[in-house]
Amino acid sequence: MKTFLLGSGVAATSILFADHARVHYEDRQLLRHLDQEAADKARAEIRAQRGVLAELNYQIRENRNMVVGVSWLSCMGGSLLYTFSKKGLTTTQRIVTARMYAQGFTILTMMAVAALELTETPAPKKEILTDEWKAILAAHAVAASLNSA
Repeated sequence: MKTFLLGSGVAATSILFADHARVHYEDRQLLRHLDQEAADKARAEIRAQRGVLAELNYQIRENRNMVVGVSWLSCMGGSLLYTFSKKGLTTTQRIVTARMYAQGFTILTMMAVAALELTETPAPKKEILTDEWKAILAAHAVAASLNSA
């Protein structure tokens, strides 16, 4: 049981860190042709163009695992407080009951995040290449064709 708990904790943590790294990688790829200051300015401009609800929606989509994890932790804490206020239950029964409440709420949270993810309208793909990069790629293609000839 201890090995299972340790293994599942390590697996969950690695999944969370991998998803977090994926989000940052995609963000860097989108704005990679800009320097850090210009990229920060572009991010701030994009956030300013969104409304409050659109920004909240974006943050939930980008940090969905964190949202589910925090909802589980908060529900587990709340349900532990609730079950320990009830009389007539043993400590084990209180913990199991609290865990069941937290699992149910977590499933509802996961369903809500999945529904939010499924209702996203596909955004048109943006051109990441700038004119400077296009010129470099064109020069590279010309040089490759001359070398092969």
